[in-house]
Amino acid sequence: MRVLQLISSRGFFGAENVVVELAASLASGGDDVIVGAFSNRHAGKEGSSEVLERAKAMGLKTELFECSGRFDLGTIKAVRRFIEKNGIEVIHSHGYKSNIYAYLANRRPGKKLVTTCHNWINASSKMSFYTRLDKFFLRRFDAIAAVSDAVKDELLAAGIDPRKTVVIGNGISLEKFRQPSADKEDVRAALGIPPNVFVAGTVGRMSPEKGYDILLQAAREVLKKKENCFFLFVGDGPQKQALEEQSRSLGIGGRVIFAGKRSDIPEMLSAMDLFVMSSHTEGQPMALLEAMAAGKPVVSTSVGDVPKILDKGKAGLLAPPADSLGLAAAILRVLDDPALAGRLAASALRNVEENYSSKKMAAEYRDCYKGN
Repeated sequence: MRVLQLISSRGFFGAENVVVELAASLASGGDDVIVGAFSNRHAGKEGSSEVLERAKAMGLKTELFECSGRFDLGTIKAVRRFIEKNGIEVIHSHGYKSNIYAYLANRRPGKKLVTTCHNWINASSKMSFYTRLDKFFLRRFDAIAAVSDAVKDELLAAGIDPRKTVVIGNGISLEKFRQPSADKEDVRAALGIPPNVFVAGTVGRMSPEKGYDILLQAAREVLKKKENCFFLFVGDGPQKQALEEQSRSLGIGGRVIFAGKRSDIPEMLSAMDLFVMSSHTEGQPMALLEAMAAGKPVVSTSVGDVPKILDKGKAGLLAPPADSLGLAAAILRVLDDPALAGRLAASALRNVEENYSSKKMAAEYRDCYKGN
């Protein structure tokens, strides 16, 4: 089967991770897969092409489509030519822009239009408009995959045909998180973290929906009771500078490490004793699955599909969103009870191995492409 995975990207985040993991697993199963991305000039070429660089590093075929704006007729024609020239049978888009371009480029019958809805974040009236536009085009797709039950519910509420809608969970390659290439203490030393301390960390884009301001407030509460503790933030984004300033204003700047954007996520996770997610909204977060695969106990806000992933608290502690005291209390529970931490980590690892592997995800998408 010849499949084009199509995404409009500003960097390498959760959806991009899914695209690459899925493409690699499909290819390993014998499908001919190409990862396509748009060169979004308004977003910066570096962010647009990073997903292709990651795909190339995994031996995948890639294609960059030049795009001069939010609606470029030339880009539609270029995607259409590429589909015809390469005998693409399935066009699998990710995100509102890719959905629109995929639909408009697909003129001939016999090619399957599939999309994945990762999450809708209506943080502004502008994004709300694009969400409404996305839903309009989604009704015309052959199959719509939601990454969680909550996203599926939103699709159905928007009038999407339930016969076209299926829930397919995200999946990750488990092997690379089992044996990081660097020693834990070496990673910590490189980050400026001293030995023999407890490290709570997180990985993600530094944007409002991640709730990192709440996590910093929780960190202050934890550090009032436990001095032998550090907090590690891995990632970049529009709020990074503000969060750095907040850590200093809270008086905890010396105990908070901002590692910035990193590609060595297994090594970053190896440096952590606990993974913390403080999001206000999520679909099915890849960063959480990766932390579970790395064998880390987890504390997370109870949003999106997280309670299901964490087996209602059996594979990780849950806290209400936007509740810094609740988040701090959960972190302290894990810090104070090594036996609990061990049980949570073991349960999380078992759950991700059984339910969230990239191999399982690829098999479910392959069935979706075939109409099974």
